[in-house]
Amino acid sequence: MFSAAVLNVSEIALGQNLLNNGSFEFGGPGNGFIVDGQGYQQLNQPYSGTTNPGDYAIHNNAFDLNTSFFYSIHDHTSGNGNMLLVDATNIGGNQAFWKAGNNGGGVCNLVIGQTYQLRYWLHSISSTSTNAATCANIQAVFNNIQSSNPISTSFIAPLPALGWAEYIVEFIPSNSCVNIALYDSNIGITGNDFAIDDIQVLPPASPLAIDYSIGEMNCSDSTSAFIALYAVGGTAPFSFQISNGTSVFNNTTGNFNSLAAGSYNAQIIDDLGNTVASNGIILQQGTYLEITPKDTSICPNSSITLIASGSPNNYNWSAIPVDPTLQFANNDTVSMGPGQTTTYTVSTNDLNVNLVYNGTFELGDQGFMSNYAPFYPNNPSGQQAAYGITNNASFWYNGFSPCVDHTYANGIGKMMVVDGATSGTNPFWEQNIQVEPNKNYNFHYFAQSLTTSNPGHVHVAFNGITQGIDTLSSTTCDWISYNYSWFSGSDSILKIQLTDLNFSSIGNDFAIDDLHLSTLYSCTNHTQVIISTENLDLGLNYPVNICKNSATVGVQLNPMYPLNGTFNVVPAGLNVNPINGTINPNNAGIGTYTIVYTTQVCNQIQYDSSTVTIRPLPTLLQLSGGAYNCSNQNFESVSVSANGGLNWSVYYTLNGQNQSLLNQNTLPLNLGNTPGNYILDSISDAYCTVAVIGTINLDTLEIPLIPQFVGDSIFCEDDLVGLITITNPNANGTITWYNDASLSTPFGTGIEFYPGNEVTTVYYATQTVNGCEGNAASITIQILPCGFVIPSAFTPDNDGQNDVWDIIGIDAKYSENEVQIFNRWGEMLYTSTKGDYSNSKWDGTFNNVLLPVGSYYYIINFSDDGSIKPINGTVSIIKKK
Repeated sequence: MFSAAVLNVSEIALGQNLLNNGSFEFGGPGNGFIVDGQGYQQLNQPYSGTTNPGDYAIHNNAFDLNTSFFYSIHDHTSGNGNMLLVDATNIGGNQAFWKAGNNGGGVCNLVIGQTYQLRYWLHSISSTSTNAATCANIQAVFNNIQSSNPISTSFIAPLPALGWAEYIVEFIPSNSCVNIALYDSNIGITGNDFAIDDIQVLPPASPLAIDYSIGEMNCSDSTSAFIALYAVGGTAPFSFQISNGTSVFNNTTGNFNSLAAGSYNAQIIDDLGNTVASNGIILQQGTYLEITPKDTSICPNSSITLIASGSPNNYNWSAIPVDPTLQFANNDTVSMGPGQTTTYTVSTNDLNVNLVYNGTFELGDQGFMSNYAPFYPNNPSGQQAAYGITNNASFWYNGFSPCVDHTYANGIGKMMVVDGATSGTNPFWEQNIQVEPNKNYNFHYFAQSLTTSNPGHVHVAFNGITQGIDTLSSTTCDWISYNYSWFSGSDSILKIQLTDLNFSSIGNDFAIDDLHLSTLYSCTNHTQVIISTENLDLGLNYPVNICKNSATVGVQLNPMYPLNGTFNVVPAGLNVNPINGTINPNNAGIGTYTIVYTTQVCNQIQYDSSTVTIRPLPTLLQLSGGAYNCSNQNFESVSVSANGGLNWSVYYTLNGQNQSLLNQNTLPLNLGNTPGNYILDSISDAYCTVAVIGTINLDTLEIPLIPQFVGDSIFCEDDLVGLITITNPNANGTITWYNDASLSTPFGTGIEFYPGNEVTTVYYATQTVNGCEGNAASITIQILPCGFVIPSAFTPDNDGQNDVWDIIGIDAKYSENEVQIFNRWGEMLYTSTKGDYSNSKWDGTFNNVLLPVGSYYYIINFSDDGSIKPINGTVSIIKKK
């Protein structure tokens, strides 16, 4: 969904799931699927704890079915929901344990020629599933398709310890309805027990988009705000990021908590590197429960007044130890005369904070996800599986009753109107919300029907667990409240999903408004009132170390006591303001000083002292190094010498990039020998930092680089050979060519040459700069027989023509040849008999199954010892037109 400002999205990467009940949360066979394979029989609760081949159940824990062999495995969707659990049958013949459709009729409303994906998750559940032979091997069968393409390299269920794994098959429909069945090709009775969950049929990915919802801070924590990012389209998995100008946060969930107020920028990156952003997400500063004054002192036999603010509700004061002078404890202002040091605490409760972002829809189409299509400003054709944000239902679609919103009920406020879907159990509204563990929450929403026939069936789920199904009223424009209670337990994030389970194409139209989630917020704050006596802690504090010539340094004192005393320093030599205690290090002598603060509290003289040390600034002595060492073929290290204390750090740039060398106790400081321009920025010792100036350039034109070649390296006998060129010549150097690895026989100079065309030969080249010759590079020029031909394609269609990949002349020329074929995932499909390709030519199959049309990667090895370099490339399987 989108508006002019933002696009709201769901977490499903490839769009809306076209299957009903692929997560098994809405019941067993007849609810989006059937089981009709021979030998399968459904188990129902209560379970006996034992299973036989062919037994299956819709349940949330595998262990309950078979307590002797099944592990305690939970579902993939939420960890608490249902899955299909199967003790696989030992009957052959491709027996289907799952078929799409309420009666097995498949999936409809597909676009012919479009590419769809079948996705599902598998988990082995038996302790006797110990290897591939004892794990389920799930295969898909399609009817009414042009072709199918397995994306996963294997369809064997993972070993139990590996958990859930996803499997993907692409298919292209030849009809608007496609039948889909899943069966287990392993009919062994050892192991071969599995769970399957989240079966999806997904249309092609839509462009990646982003939306967000926010949660405001609670009343006692200034870093408790929340941002949830949502992704749709693109290619999973996704990475999520938010930043506020000073900090960057990354995760793979999209949920960010413990945030302070401010402006945040967000972005989502999918697996292909596509990026979308949403900038300027504002988290407002919350209103907090505060006490004035905060932590203070009074003289003996005095009174004090405390004021609470920040809550619209009643306050409740308490004291530790108990103070009998505390009266009117439910007021915002209280006055007491404590006889001892006392901590006063004020608390307040708030039941009215709505944690649902934009639950009234007055912000328009933002802050929630929907798997339905958005229509603005109206839906003139009555498109199903669609929604809009409007203030009058008949404005959005003229077949709806003229119902208005619930919030204001005046035809001006906004609501969400929904034209229900005919397939796919996908939420029409969803949001992630930050919650506190072990608290009770209340959720309610209002709904009204917009047509009289077939009212919607709204399924409410919290974190994937069904809370209830609400059948809406058949009376139009009749707002009804639906309410739920929920205990958070260990959860800190609540995902609320609303799904319509009515798939009727007639009627099934409704509106929702005023979604509200709340809990009892208890906010507290406290202040300490100290009774001043002798030997008070005045809290005098300065930095222990102060660098000479640094900025002025202020004093820290206990805020309970007024700043009305005087400051003195011993010995002389440090400039301290006697009234406010500010230190000015200018012209101060290097050394250690004691500052004494004297004041009067409750008619008694009080003292406190603090010691500071004025430290000298480090200085740069020398920046050196960087000469090129020919024998070692590298630059000498750039080094920095300085004086001062230990624990040195130097900050600099290399080719414009900030660099640092930290916490070194040995001089000189070596910055390395990477070529480039070094510019010093500052140098530090254990106490002080000073800016310094120094530059050294390690010029890459001083380096004799290893030559790099460009040009063809394989030619036919007696044909003209191509030009070989050095691509990285040094402007200050020369290139020398050799015929031998010992570099004893140069035969020419320059960046180009034409090799001979008689026999395969290895050539060597070096660069020399300022008399320094670098390491050599080699290139092998292969001279092949003209009769040696590698076809680029063939047509394995059994018509007697071009049915195999015929590499002409390979056996005659290369007695040790070996040909290997690979698919695009690097899986080896074919290996020839060494030296005998002509009698074992590749026929385009793998495991006796003809491979689909496409390009395949080949490697041809000519010799066992590598003396003749291998050739690689691609060969295509094509169909005749």
